[in-house]
Amino acid sequence: MRTDNQDFAETPDGGLTQGLRDVDRIRSIVSPSSAVVAVSLSTRRMKRYMRKDFYFVSRQLFFARGEASRLGSYALVDAEAAASDLESVLAGMGANSVWTHGRERYVVRLLHPRCARLLRVVRRIDVCAGRLLALELEGGISRRERNEILRPAVRALEMVKRSLLHGASDHEQRSGLTARADP
Repeated sequence: MRTDNQDFAETPDGGLTQGLRDVDRIRSIVSPSSAVVAVSLSTRRMKRYMRKDFYFVSRQLFFARGEASRLGSYALVDAEAAASDLESVLAGMGANSVWTHGRERYVVRLLHPRCARLLRVVRRIDVCAGRLLALELEGGISRRERNEILRPAVRALEMVKRSLLHGASDHEQRSGLTARADP
């Protein structure tokens, strides 16, 4: 059942999956540079990231100022580099088959150009993870090897979120925005 404050992802057969988190918070933000795009993902790890973290990180990227903005931008550049490294590794392995089963389509709102960069990184990692999964199913690598190859790119994506949270908490502590209990 669809509610007004929650978006859902469509499955290939027209069904709906679990909704994206923080949709109501994203809808309440007025941004002159926002855009609505559709993205299809096929790997479980990236679908989970889209449902649980994408809007949260997008909101943090949009509102980040000062050091938090700088840290988030650097982490995003690192994630792009990790995705490029992953693509290079796969090109060297000759992994050309792509896993396309279980694709889900997400319609997301991008608030800022950095959010579009984040979405491109998620797409690139999803394609690479799909190629690794297809290679595993063909018997070219083991599950452990697949996870080891994928780990740096996924960690770089997680570091975007952590850097934004770390920068925001530092800013709050320096500006005195955190609640303090009087003794």
